[in-house]
Amino acid sequence: MPYIEKRITSGDLLETERYFASRNGKRIPRGSNREATPEDVEKVNQRNAEKQLMRLICSNFSRRNGDLFVTLTHSAQLTEAEAMKEERNLIARLERLRARKGLSELKRIVVTEQQGRWHHHIIMNGGITLEELASIWGNRGRIQMSL
Repeated sequence: MPYIEKRITSGDLLETERYFASRNGKRIPRGSNREATPEDVEKVNQRNAEKQLMRLICSNFSRRNGDLFVTLTHSAQLTEAEAMKEERNLIARLERLRARKGLSELKRIVVTEQQGRWHHHIIMNGGITLEELASIWGNRGRIQMSL
């Protein structure tokens, strides 16, 4: 039986995947999509997307470097367009602050979502204090920060 073992290193994380490969190394072209994606395939796709995000985070960020996880919640009700504009403005302000402080370029992963109120989850490289972040965010809402 042709099993393939794949080792993936993402920062400090080492993953080993072992799976069955029926093609035996031969390339078979993909067929065209004919129907909607079945529910079980959607679950696998979701799990693979989560793995990819986890690998991206582990490869680029770590606690040793002082990288930050920040959640910024809006106190006012916004539309989706307004929330996305606020995200762009926030990123621009963070980049200017890092340039003023002489820090390296901003690395970030940002997710903006609405669960009740709009909020932004940001994983970014460190060097910024809570007070500096609060001055950038202003009185728009709540800030949560962790290392």
